[in-house]
Amino acid sequence: TATYQRYGYTYLNYETMCAKVREFYQKRPAYAKKYLDLVCGKLEPSDNLITNAENWSLYRGSAEGTLTVNSTTDISVETMKTGDEVWMMQAIYDGLTMEAGKTYQLTYTLKSDTTQSLAPHVQMAEGLYTSYAWEKVTVTPTEQTYTQTFTMPETCTNTKVGFDCGYGVGTYEITNISLTCLD
Repeated sequence: TATYQRYGYTYLNYETMCAKVREFYQKRPAYAKKYLDLVCGKLEPSDNLITNAENWSLYRGSAEGTLTVNSTTDISVETMKTGDEVWMMQAIYDGLTMEAGKTYQLTYTLKSDTTQSLAPHVQMAEGLYTSYAWEKVTVTPTEQTYTQTFTMPETCTNTKVGFDCGYGVGTYEITNISLTCLD
């Protein structure tokens, strides 16, 4: 079996690499299962931390709009008037406990009646409102799925998933919302 070198990197042969990967996952069986389920699109619904439709709410601030909860993982936000800040029209799912050092993945599908921005995030639900994951995305009438992966720097017993819908007037469809712990 040969070892190849290219650009200063040493590449091991296929059998050696397979053995190293096998050894890595044999020491971490729960992580291996979740990773493979994730890659193969077979995450169990029970893995989703978004489990209760009653945890959804709408913060309006100085904005005007409505939240429709279609199911635990599917919501619709209509922004009729933007507020002083983009987060003043925010769909919130709160009451989550997330642990320090664990890696989480937030996945969601978005579309809107017009092209506009939206900012999905995970953050502390009170106090400092520390943000753990945040991304401003462009939403269009064509459905698109997004994923944010992040590692919690601290344990937080009151974490929320939020969708800032105050960038413009319109209707946002947010579906297939999933928050899973990858390890």
